[in-house]
Amino acid sequence: MTTRFADFGAHNRSVVADAMIWIDAELSDGRPFLAGEGFSMADIVLLCAVDFAKFVRMPIPDSAERLQAWHLRVSARPTARA
Repeated sequence: MTTRFADFGAHNRSVVADAMIWIDAELSDGRPFLAGEGFSMADIVLLCAVDFAKFVRMPIPDSAERLQAWHLRVSARPTARA
C-alpha cells in the first residue's frame, strides 16, 4: 500500500513553479545555457527536472518564456533524444 501526502504535493506545485520563474529570470541575460555559453551538467540536471515535472503534470509556467525557449533548444539536442 502506498501512502500519499496530497497536501505536501499541492504545496510543492507552487514551490516548483516559483523555482521555474527564478530560473527563467536567471536566463534573462541572454546566455544560451544555464551556466553560460556551453552546455553543462547544470543543463542536463535541469532538463531532467523539467521533464519530470511535466510528467507529474507540473509544466513550465506560461510566463517563463525564456525557460520554455531553453527547454525547446536543449530538448532538440541529439543527446537529449537518445
